[in-house]
Amino acid sequence: TLPAAVPYLRPPRVEPAPGRVALAWRAGTWNDTRSLPVPLAARMVRAVRGRVDVLLPTRSAAEARYFPKAGPGPRSLADLAAYVSGASLVITV
Repeated sequence: TLPAAVPYLRPPRVEPAPGRVALAWRAGTWNDTRSLPVPLAARMVRAVRGRVDVLLPTRSAAEARYFPKAGPGPRSLADLAAYVSGASLVITV
């Protein structure tokens, strides 16, 4: 049976910020065709005036150059949930 108490994951409380965007352009290394090219992902958020959070736990040096102001990314599932809950817009593949 499923537990009755929901939500199952309780992320740290993050105050949603106007204009904040969370982005994940890469689906995984098992099938690169499911991912967006990094330059396209960067163009999608170029005009964002608020903060852009990258939802990927790791980025290559080449990927990081496209998002110089992005923080380190989520280190756990709870971190990921906090990033998503604090965003005004979430873009994922």
